Formats: sequence, structure tokens, C-alpha cells
Amino acid sequence: MKLKLQEILGKMDNLTLIMTQKIPVGLAYNISKMFNKLKDERVIFEELRIKLCKDYCDKDDKNEPIMTTDSDTNQKRYSGLEGNTEFIEKFTELSNKEINIDFKPIPIKELETANVLLSAQEVLALGELIGG
Repeated sequence: MKLKLQEILGKMDNLTLIMTQKIPVGLAYNISKMFNKLKDERVIFEELRIKLCKDYCDKDDKNEPIMTTDSDTNQKRYSGLEGNTEFIEKFTELSNKEINIDFKPIPIKELETANVLLSAQEVLALGELIGG
């Protein structure tokens, strides 16, 4: 199955919704395997994202990345990336990279049999992870 790296986080969040429900052990096992494969790809994506941030952010006089704190979220961010077209281009290229993940979609019938309740939005976000 082909996915873009940028799609992984949303799919993982929605798989987590299913994983928190009481479901048959076989379904739980298959979903856990799928989740772990996505997690492995996300770790690689995150490492490369951080490397890009460090490469293209503002640096101090010791060539160390300058970090700022977002006043709204109180999260640390690399300084100088907003509007940096070269960074945006490289990050977009990374985010749009298609990867092949080897697993079969979860049959909708299995989810129905397990009484898994999902909103239409969650089903849409899971996309090709679930199937006929």
C-alpha cells in the first residue's frame, strides 16, 4: 500500500481511536501491526524533518540552531523557517514522498462485527487502511 509521509500522523491518530476500544484479539493484533509499521515510518520522517529544520534555521555565532518559544502554544520552534522557501520546498518534497507499507486493509466487516464506531470523518481519515 502506498502512502505519503504526511498522511501517516492522521492515520495513526485514527487507528489509536480503534485501538482504545474493546475489540476481538485478532483484529487488535492486525491493527497493532499496522500501527507499528506506520510508527516506524513516522520515526524516520521525524528524524529527517528535524535535520531539515536544523539545516535551514537561523544559527547563533557558534553555528547552533536558534530556538524560539511560540507564545500561543508554548512550544519550542526553530527560528527562521517561516517563509524560508528553500526549507519549505525540501519539507514539502519530504512530506509528499510516497512509501510502500506492506499490510492489507482492515475489512469493514471486521470493524462492524467488533462494533467499532467511527465517524465519517474518521473513516475518511483512515482511507485506504480500511476496505471492503
